[in-house]
Amino acid sequence: ISDLRNGGVLVYDPADFTPEAGDFIAYAVPFNELARKEVQLFQTKNMVMLGAISGLFGPPIEAIAHVVESKLSKSRKSNP
Repeated sequence: ISDLRNGGVLVYDPADFTPEAGDFIAYAVPFNELARKEVQLFQTKNMVMLGAISGLFGPPIEAIAHVVESKLSKSRKSNP
């Protein structure tokens, strides 16, 4: 949080911690709980996080999917 700019945005899981008040906008999203309940896989927490960020800030989910696919493709090539 010390690296967060004044007026910045923090998206966090309230199960992990609760930030002290500061000069930022905070969104509490229960990523762990959503990953377990909705998808039944804790490992999908990062995907739940990406979906929440897309919903909050508006980048189209297709754009996020493209970035994820591109990263996974590079990872698979370097780790066959």
